[in-house]
Amino acid sequence: MSEHDTLALLREILDLGEAVEQALINHEFEKLQELVSRRGTLVEQLRDHEPPNGFDPEWEVLRVALTAQHRRLQELLSQTEQRLTRSLVELEQYKQARQHYQEETAPKRSVLRAGLQG
Repeated sequence: MSEHDTLALLREILDLGEAVEQALINHEFEKLQELVSRRGTLVEQLRDHEPPNGFDPEWEVLRVALTAQHRRLQELLSQTEQRLTRSLVELEQYKQARQHYQEETAPKRSVLRAGLQG
């Protein structure tokens, strides 16, 4: 593959990484799965490409940008997982409280019906 093809692939991976970041921020998890899959396919393709022989400023800029993006995505993934875990805990607490409320407040015989009948 040509160096131009490799640089184009790196730019496409970087663009998809930005879309992944937005999907995480906006909690678009269905979209996230598809984006991560596409990005993974491109990363696999990148493994077939050779790095430049000498110093290439554009290659270096993209390499640094991808490394920084990877760190940001890792942090966002961690934050999202923590937030979702808290939400699951809160959901479980809500379910327990709701069940307790229903058990404690549901009389054996309806007070209103007893009053109306008697």
